[in-house]
Amino acid sequence: MSFHAIGCSGDPDIQAPQAAVADAMIAALAQPDPPAFCFHLGDIVYKEQKHEEIEDGEGHLKGGRLLRLFYSSEFYAAYRGYNRPIFAIPGNHDGKYKAANVDGRAGATDLPRSPMWHFLRAFCARKRETYPQNEDGGGDPTRPTMTQPYPHFVLETPVAHIVGLYTNVLNGGALDLASPGDASATQYKWLVARLKELRNDREENGRALIVATHYPPFSGAADFASRGDSQSPKTPGRHPTTLLANVILAAFSEANAWPDLVLSAHAHLYQRLTYTIPRQNPAPGKSATERQIPFVIAGSGGHSPVEYLWRDCSGTGVSERVPPFNAVLPPRCNLPEGHTIQVVSYNDQDFGFMRVTVDLGQRVLTGEFRAAYMPQPALRSGRVRDDVFHVNLETHMLS
Repeated sequence: MSFHAIGCSGDPDIQAPQAAVADAMIAALAQPDPPAFCFHLGDIVYKEQKHEEIEDGEGHLKGGRLLRLFYSSEFYAAYRGYNRPIFAIPGNHDGKYKAANVDGRAGATDLPRSPMWHFLRAFCARKRETYPQNEDGGGDPTRPTMTQPYPHFVLETPVAHIVGLYTNVLNGGALDLASPGDASATQYKWLVARLKELRNDREENGRALIVATHYPPFSGAADFASRGDSQSPKTPGRHPTTLLANVILAAFSEANAWPDLVLSAHAHLYQRLTYTIPRQNPAPGKSATERQIPFVIAGSGGHSPVEYLWRDCSGTGVSERVPPFNAVLPPRCNLPEGHTIQVVSYNDQDFGFMRVTVDLGQRVLTGEFRAAYMPQPALRSGRVRDDVFHVNLETHMLS
C-alpha cells in the first residue's frame, strides 16, 4: 500500500506551487500501484493578519465568509481530480480559534471566523456529506467531508497504523501544557495507551507504525534553536513544561513502541533526519546500532516561499554544510544517552510531496520525496531534488 503525504499546502495569494504539487499527485493516481489516499500534515488553509483586515471591513466578506472561500479554493478546489480520501491533522493555521464579544461574555468564540471550526466540519464531520461551503470559490462538491473521530486519531490500514497527533498552535508545538507524568497530560496519556495497543498488534500482525505531527520534533534548520523552543520568552501565552521532542521520545520509551517513520511539516521545505538508537552492550560481531528512525519534514506542499535552511530567526545567514550533519536542538532538548539525530538529506529550493509505500511481504517501508515545482532549476550544492529511503521492518535499519 502507498499513500501521499504533504504539509503546508494552502496559499491564498500564490497558487502556482500548490497547483503543481496537486497536479503531480493527481498524475500519480494514473500510474501503476497508485497511492490509496493522502495524509495531510497540517496547515491546509492560510488566513493571515492581512486577510483579517479585509474580513473585518464592510461588505460580503465580513463575518467569516472569507475563510469559507479560502477553504474552498485552498483545499477543495486545489485537489479537484484527486479522487482519493484525504485525511488530515490540524496545523497551527488550522487550529486557531477567534475570540468573540458576545453580549460581553468572556471566553466566547466566533465560530465562522475560527479555522478550527472549519477543520472540524471538513474532517471530523458526523457523516460523509458535501461540506456546506464547498461550492464557494469553485470548490469540489464531489469530495465529501471526512469522519475522523478527533483532531488526533489512529488511522488503521491493512499494512500500517498512522498515529496522527495534534500539536496545537504554540511555537515549537506541544501535546499538553503539563509534563508527561502529570494527570492533566491527557494527550500524552492517550498517545502512550495507543502505542501500547499498536505494539501488541505489531508483534502479532507485523504492521508498520508511523507517527505524524504538524510541528517537527527535530530539524537541522539554523532557526530551529529558537523556532523549536516552545518555552522561549518570545512565545506568547502559557508554555508547556516539556519540549515536543522530549514528550514524544518519552512516549515511545514508556510504551516501548518505536515508530518506523515520523512525518511532520510546518517548515516549508523537505528534510530527512535519521534518529539512531544504540544497542545496549552489543555482543561481539553485533551491530552497535539497534534502530534507525527517519524523521521527515515534508512542509513544501505549496505555501510560498520555500524556506532557506541556512537562515536563523534574525534573518542572518549561516555557513552551509553538506549532509550528514547534526540536527539543531533547542534549549532543554534532552536526547537519551547515546542517541543521535542527523540531517542526511534536504531540499530547500523546491515544492514537492512524499509517497510512502509499505510492503509487508518484503518487510520494507519506502519513502520518496518528489519535487514538483522548481522556482530555481539549478540545484545548489548539498541539496537533493528527489530523495528515496528504505526502512527494513525486521532489522529497523535504513538504506
